[in-house]
Amino acid sequence: MKKLLVLLALLLLIGCSGYDAYDPAMYGYYVGTTIDAAGVPIAMTQIYKGENYLHLQAEGKGTLCLSSHEYAIEWGMEKGEFVLVLQDEESRGTVEQGTILLNYLGMDTILHFEPRPDYRPGRFEAVTPAQKQYNGDWYGWWVIDYGDGIYDGQAGSWWDLCASVSLNEADTGLIRLWDEDYSRSEPLGEVELSADADGVLYSHSGYFGAASVGQGTWCIDPNSHGTEDMMVISGYHDSEEGGFVYTAYLLPWGKSWENVQQKPFHYENWYLPLIENQQPMPDTIGTN
Repeated sequence: MKKLLVLLALLLLIGCSGYDAYDPAMYGYYVGTTIDAAGVPIAMTQIYKGENYLHLQAEGKGTLCLSSHEYAIEWGMEKGEFVLVLQDEESRGTVEQGTILLNYLGMDTILHFEPRPDYRPGRFEAVTPAQKQYNGDWYGWWVIDYGDGIYDGQAGSWWDLCASVSLNEADTGLIRLWDEDYSRSEPLGEVELSADADGVLYSHSGYFGAASVGQGTWCIDPNSHGTEDMMVISGYHDSEEGGFVYTAYLLPWGKSWENVQQKPFHYENWYLPLIENQQPMPDTIGTN
C-alpha cells in the first residue's frame, strides 16, 4: 500500500509539473560518470565498482544500475526537479544540459548521469577480452529438449530469450535472462559467472526458471558450436516431481540471424525493425 501511495503521489506531482515524464525526449540511457561529495568530484567507479547507469523508459518506469546491480525505479519531473523513487525511497535532482544530477537518497552526494544514446549495458569501457566478448545484450531463444514427470510432454516447447551480461575487470559477473513471460527487472534467471583464460564462461550459482544453477553447471564456450559469436547454454532441472533438459541459443543484440537455421519466433516482426532503426534492446520481448 505504501508503494502504491508513493507512486500515486509521484504521478500527481508529474501531472502538475511543466514536464511530462512520458515525453520520449527523456527516454534512454544515462551513464554514471562522477560523484560530488562535499563539493569534490570523483569518478563514480571509485565508490560504485562496476557498471553505473540510469535507463529511463515510458510510463515513468526505469532501471538504476549501481556497482553492476540493477534496481527497478519510478521517475518523473516536478517543477524542474528530477524525481526518482527506489523501493519507496525518493531521490531528487536537476537536469542540466541533458545531464541528470541526482541527490541520491538525500545524502547530499550528487551522482552525475550523462546521456549516452549509443550506450548499451555491459559494453561501456570493456577492457578484458572476456568483457569484449560477452558484456552487453543478447537475443535468441531457448527450448526444453526433454521433460519427464510434471514436465512430460513439454519437450520442444520454446520461447524467445533476451539476456544481459556484465563482467568486471576480474572477469566475474552476472548474466540475467528473460523470455516472453518475464522482463529485465523480473527475470527468468540470474546466474553468477566467471571466465577462464581461454574465454570459457563457467557458472557459480543462480537459477534459470525452476532449475538451480550451481558450480560448473554451465560451461559456455563460444568456439564450440560453429556459429561465430553464438553463446549456447545447456542445463537441466531434476526434482521429485520431474525434470527437464534445456538449451539456449543467443547472439549479441544487433547481429543478423540470416545464416542461422533456427531463428527466434519474434525475429522478423520485432527484432529486425528495432535493429534496423539502431534501437537498444527493450526490457521486455515483443514491445518497443
